[in-house]
Amino acid sequence: MLNLFTVNYIWNPVLNVDNAIAFTSVSKDSIRVYSNGLVEYVNRIKLTVPSEHNLKKFPFETRNCTIHFTNDDSRAIWSKIINIKFPKEDSISQWIPIKSETISNYHNLRLRMRRSITTWLYTYFLTTFLLVFVSWLPAWMNTRAQIPRISVGAICFFSILVLVLSKSSSIPSTPYLKAIDLWNLAICGFSFLSFLHSAIVISHSSTTSKSSRRNRSFDDDGCDTAEKHHWISETPYYAQLSQPNYLTTPKICDYIFRFVAPICFGTFVAFFVYVYSAEFWKLYA
Repeated sequence: MLNLFTVNYIWNPVLNVDNAIAFTSVSKDSIRVYSNGLVEYVNRIKLTVPSEHNLKKFPFETRNCTIHFTNDDSRAIWSKIINIKFPKEDSISQWIPIKSETISNYHNLRLRMRRSITTWLYTYFLTTFLLVFVSWLPAWMNTRAQIPRISVGAICFFSILVLVLSKSSSIPSTPYLKAIDLWNLAICGFSFLSFLHSAIVISHSSTTSKSSRRNRSFDDDGCDTAEKHHWISETPYYAQLSQPNYLTTPKICDYIFRFVAPICFGTFVAFFVYVYSAEFWKLYA
């Protein structure tokens, strides 16, 4: 039976961590004595140690953390670390250890951890990705629909700008370009080009309308609406042939933008995933 006096006779070698920045006890120590005479001493500590960390792929980066164990007591006999337990993964933890990348020997424990990407993926990357797609909708609208085209483009661009500025506070500042910085530049650039495209098309359509006679109205194809309706009313239904679809400069710009914008953005996304996050998703799996 253990009491306060017999506990003092239990030999407990002090464990040291050479590279520890901070070393604090988390809870009270516990002792277990087995029938075969084995004494198990449990000591929970909280360590802060330096880590190898490169932010070029932020937030798809990993970090390596090595813990060096030593003991000053010459009577202590080291045995290999045989049992390493990791906490369950949850959405609250910022870093998640990679079990397959954990290496241990007699004096060192090397941990490799990856950043939890769930919050970034659903609240930022997917949101901005969809906003860029929505910003292309004006290219499928009528060239004379001024208010809808400019409204969609402005809302998408300023929404992306607000998201980028709100996330900038949680992004560490570095002297080099990170993955998140490249993504921010790309989504702001593509959404701004879409907004600029809508503004140019609307401006050109307005200029064309003002240069025409005020007493004549034209449809989206540039045809005289009054003359066309008069011609249709005077012509029998069987003689009414389909009118040719005139290609105006705004419509040509829309056709080009419909193909060029998705191809360019898709190429950028493929490059971004391959260069910055391909290795991360392999570790995630």
